[in-house]
Amino acid sequence: MFSVITLSVFIMSCSGQSANNRSVVVKDTAPKAKVKQYPHHDEGDDGPTPSISSILDDVRKSYKDTVKVDTTFLINRDNKMTVKLRHYCTYDNKINLPARYLKIYNLSKFQTHDFISALEVTINSRVVFKGLIKKEDFEKLLDDELKKYAVLMSPNVKLSNNILSIQYSLSVPLSDVGKVFTMKIDTSGNKHITAD
Repeated sequence: MFSVITLSVFIMSCSGQSANNRSVVVKDTAPKAKVKQYPHHDEGDDGPTPSISSILDDVRKSYKDTVKVDTTFLINRDNKMTVKLRHYCTYDNKINLPARYLKIYNLSKFQTHDFISALEVTINSRVVFKGLIKKEDFEKLLDDELKKYAVLMSPNVKLSNNILSIQYSLSVPLSDVGKVFTMKIDTSGNKHITAD
């Protein structure tokens, strides 16, 4: 910081202007994260409207997408929580979507897969939770439609009040049917599930 200020004063004094009358732009040279490009969708009044083929392509591409989270949260001055999550497709072919979801796609059948998350939570170096998160963990809160056809999607990890929260969407592929749920894991490793 001191060298940037010194450099700014030196540059301005060399140009014959005071440091108060001129600003210096410092370029951020840190590498930028790549933004994932999605297929072009037709624009409507409510924003982008995905085409039928792009929705189908996105579902099929999601099988290959693995979400990985490897992060550390500071709980307090002396303790930290490390979270390692890997969310991936099981390729189990267990979900056969009914015709009511397929008509718009002109499909007679569509077989899809479930997803699971492998999760390890440590506080300092002590493992407090290690296991798999599956759709079955949410089953008591699901209606029959979601029990039969939904998949575990879109994990979102955050720490709030020293409790790890992982928000999931349990949604039927190729549809707008689904609900959001949160799995909370406390510092003792206990799981608590709520519907949002």
